[in-house]
Amino acid sequence: MLEKISKSGEKVTIADALVEECIITEQIKAEVLAETDEEKGNTFEKLLIDKEYMTEEQMVMAISGFLGIGICRVNEAEFDPYVVKEINREFAEKNCCIPMCFNHEYSNEYNNGELLVVTDNPRNPEVINTLGQALGVTVVPLVAPRTEILKKIEELYGDSKGTDADEKNSGAKISDTETDRVVRRAAKEDIPGILKLLVQVDMVHHKGRPDLFKGPATKYNETELEGIIADESTPVFVLTDSEGNVKGHAFAVHKQ
Repeated sequence: MLEKISKSGEKVTIADALVEECIITEQIKAEVLAETDEEKGNTFEKLLIDKEYMTEEQMVMAISGFLGIGICRVNEAEFDPYVVKEINREFAEKNCCIPMCFNHEYSNEYNNGELLVVTDNPRNPEVINTLGQALGVTVVPLVAPRTEILKKIEELYGDSKGTDADEKNSGAKISDTETDRVVRRAAKEDIPGILKLLVQVDMVHHKGRPDLFKGPATKYNETELEGIIADESTPVFVLTDSEGNVKGHAFAVHKQ
């Protein structure tokens, strides 16, 4: 069950908040709590919807107000296909989540290492912690109705359930085999992927020495990278998968 710490330092559950706001009664709260089984996926919030005590839309509004987070209108939102590919369909369906885009101010320039993720459960540790650690970013959840998220997953990932590698991968990263990987000279189109990796590197340093590395940040910005890539004396190489996604990079200096 979703919970938070109030300004007075006391733990408050969403069940208490819904009763206090007269959205459900104490009787309904007790009935649903008796059937709640988090391990089996029967959460308090889900049961309220299944029993038709609340609609999905009402629950989204309640969660947003309770946790103070934003709501995503899934059908109107734009999902960055490059970011969506960072997780496989199995992980997306299991955790009912979709990475939407990096929170950035300038086109293709990731400036703060925040990843916006749409989910029906903003406190799901698999979404907040596992996904964030795997990608080296801070996950910023947006709440949306479960049925809308699952429908969007179908639309974004298609009918395929993924490759054998995907089936074995329960984490956040999409699996690819060594034969799918290519090392080549970087091009301008690779800059968004390189910037994302630079943020991950910076966050590793930041976690070790926050006094020296402010994080999340990048060593170079988009304009600087474009100049470095174009300069023959400072070649940049990238490792890409079968779909052209940048998985690794190397900066070099040509000396005579």
